[in-house]
Amino acid sequence: MRRWRALLAPVLAVALCLGYLYQAYLVVYPGPVRDVSSMVEVASCANPEGPGFFLTTVYADRARPDLLWQALWRQDAVVVPRARFTLPGESIESYRRRAHLIMEESQAIATVAAFVCLGHAAAVSGEGALVAHVLPQGPLAGKIGVGETIVAFEGRPIRLADELVAELARYAPGAALSLWVEDTEFRRREITVSIASGYGPEGALGIAVVTRRPGVEGPFEIRVDTNDIGGPSAGLAIALEIVDRLDPFPLTGGRRVAATGVLDASGRVRQVGGIYLKVRAAEREGVELLLVPVANYEEALGAAGRLQVIAVETLSQAVDVLRSMGCRVVPEPGVSCQRPERVSPSCGCNRTATLSPL
Repeated sequence: MRRWRALLAPVLAVALCLGYLYQAYLVVYPGPVRDVSSMVEVASCANPEGPGFFLTTVYADRARPDLLWQALWRQDAVVVPRARFTLPGESIESYRRRAHLIMEESQAIATVAAFVCLGHAAAVSGEGALVAHVLPQGPLAGKIGVGETIVAFEGRPIRLADELVAELARYAPGAALSLWVEDTEFRRREITVSIASGYGPEGALGIAVVTRRPGVEGPFEIRVDTNDIGGPSAGLAIALEIVDRLDPFPLTGGRRVAATGVLDASGRVRQVGGIYLKVRAAEREGVELLLVPVANYEEALGAAGRLQVIAVETLSQAVDVLRSMGCRVVPEPGVSCQRPERVSPSCGCNRTATLSPL
């Protein structure tokens, strides 16, 4: 019996350790590099022939024994605490649902940023700030549920999640505020809550929000469908694909160009996570040029081999850089690198695509 106990003890210890790792850690590794041209459809334009811009992805899975084993010998897999991805009290499944909601909003923001870059008036539309997660100990715990929507703040309508964040930033911790909330049956009620301290404007209510039913108010229709990809970091790649589709001057110059970066509607490019793994994925798939946010440049450059890495602060800067490089690499007689003041769908449709009937 003692011998069996002696043999069983280390087995139980390993099992407990693996169980803890499964619950508390994730294995993160490069995902596929996707061609964005197949995800974007522009009204009145046929889909282009050949690849467009590429976006990079990263997978995060529970720390299963097989993935932990791979992480021991793979240089492009890392083990990280689950808290790097999920919020307190949030399951992996809930995190993935929230990531897909964030992607839906990111698609609309990228489309608006592309329109603005090309000289069009455009704006993101929405139906309020949708609650994607509620912190268990937060100010709104027990008062509001996931799937409900904040539609007014202190009597002022809320259309976008960013509007709610901006409103919260005007108030100090402890301030009592009035919220109007719409449930999943479209019934409305008023909630009074005090701002918490220690969270910052985005978490002052102890909730994570995204824009409900994000859309685009623009000059013509552009549809984006990234399918199973979540998160906001594809914004720059999506916007560049839209600009390339509409701009008379082709941006890629025949090269395999990828981009990663979180965009806001004004075109500013913000930091992303997992840049080391995204660089590895890009090199694995033969990408020649990768555009990254300035905040990620040093890490990306350190991870790159033959891959050329360029840092950009805005979408307009990314477009200018690509136009300049295109003019040097593949000059065409009569083609200018200057950005047109305004473009319409009929003057774009690059990469030998043709206009489809209206």
